[in-house]
Parts: sequence; structure tokens; C-alpha cells
Amino acid sequence: MFVVVMFVPLGISILLLTGKISAADAISGYNTMSKKKKEKYDEKALSRFFGWILLIFCLSFFIFFITGRHFKGEWVKYCGIALISSLLVCIIYARTSKRFRKEINEIK
Repeated sequence: MFVVVMFVPLGISILLLTGKISAADAISGYNTMSKKKKEKYDEKALSRFFGWILLIFCLSFFIFFITGRHFKGEWVKYCGIALISSLLVCIIYARTSKRFRKEINEIK
């Protein structure tokens, strides 16, 4: 079970970060936009960002796995909880930021 939960998202994350696949169809809200609205967004930057989010998820899951098996300290659990909380912050950032808009990034 650990292998599936850990390595499947890790593999997808690597594919997203290298640009081999696009996360555009899997991102809620983006996949329901019209073609005209989708053209305003940088799909490659959005896919890379969600690749990083998946990588953080894998790291936090790995920390929880190691904590339960090898360490008795509470600090490691708190690190994992902090990483999972950072995922929520990343998702809120992706939804509210203008970083992924093409017209904003082309001006810079």
C-alpha cells in the first residue's frame, strides 16, 4: 500500500516537472474553462507548479511513514503536518495568484 501511495504520485510529479505530461486536464476549474479562457494561462508553468505540489505530498507522506516505523519523536510528525499544510497554501496561491496568466508574464 505504501508503494502505491508514495511512488505513483512521485512518478507523476517527475513527469510533470520534466514537462512530459500536462496537468491541465486534471486541475479542477481549469479543465472546465472555455478554450478562450485557457489561452490566457501558461499551461506549462501551471503543470510544473502542481508537479512541485505532488512532490511535497510524497515527501510529507514519506515523513509520516518513517515517523510511525522508526522514530518516536513528535517533531517529525509536526514536520509532516507542516508540509501537508503547505499544500493547502500552495493550492490557495495557485487559485488566487496571477502568476500563471500569460499576459502578466509576457510583460515582465
